[in-house]
Amino acid sequence: MDNTRKKVLLIDIVNMSWANFETWFHSPRTIIMLFFVFSECFMLMKGLDRMMMTYFEGARMHLMEMLAYRISEGCNLPVMSTLLLVTINEMPRNIRFQYYSAIRSNKRKWLSSQIVYCLMLSLFMMLIIIVFMLICAIPLAEPGYGWSDIERIETGKSDWEQTIVNQFLIKNFSPLQAVVFCTIPVILFWFTMMLVILLFGLFGFSSFGVIIYMFMLVSNIILMIDGIGIFKFPNAYASFLRIVDENGGNEVLTLFNVFCGYLIIIGLIVLTMNYLIYKIDFNLYTENKR
Repeated sequence: MDNTRKKVLLIDIVNMSWANFETWFHSPRTIIMLFFVFSECFMLMKGLDRMMMTYFEGARMHLMEMLAYRISEGCNLPVMSTLLLVTINEMPRNIRFQYYSAIRSNKRKWLSSQIVYCLMLSLFMMLIIIVFMLICAIPLAEPGYGWSDIERIETGKSDWEQTIVNQFLIKNFSPLQAVVFCTIPVILFWFTMMLVILLFGLFGFSSFGVIIYMFMLVSNIILMIDGIGIFKFPNAYASFLRIVDENGGNEVLTLFNVFCGYLIIIGLIVLTMNYLIYKIDFNLYTENKR
């Protein structure tokens, strides 16, 4: 395939993905979801400020440091993921554009656009959370750009055993770098989640994928379990702190294994869908729903 055809193919995939994203963004459910995401971000930042006042003698954190702390926790992952699931309970989206794009392109191109759409949703959700938390944290943050933990250690007000932010992040990243790094497991979790829902959706059972993930998200709260036997639910690997908390001193190896595991699972799901897309017939046409 020459470069011109590759470029046209990429443009077609991006255009189809963007059309799906645009219909999702203008859905009333998405607009309502964004309102609740902002409310949750406000509570996360306000709760962090109160925690600092109560347990750390009124110590203050810098802006990016506050974001790094909350994102490393997963930004209250069960709530944020549930809000996202409410808006993607139907994948692929049963709108007229799906029918149009399916008959105007081949199945592999259509499937690629759905995968890119899932990635766009994951990145957008993370981006909007960061923006909302930034807005909510500005009035609460202490002016500065470094780690306030290091400043307190250098002035003798604290020591390394009393750091607020995970020591691995402090020793290896700046606050801004830590924010970016800690988004990776969250984005990988959401991307994998949406691919699983899309896989079920090819058979017309996307709601079943939603139910499975909802069960895993709330199981540790309602049933007090985080897995079945030796199998841990995916949300055990959905945030930086959940990944490294039980592996102090082996963070690099643990993170590497988890990230490789995500990539392998994503690859297997994509290969499975690429195989099944030519083996099954599915009806994409319904009334144009918003």
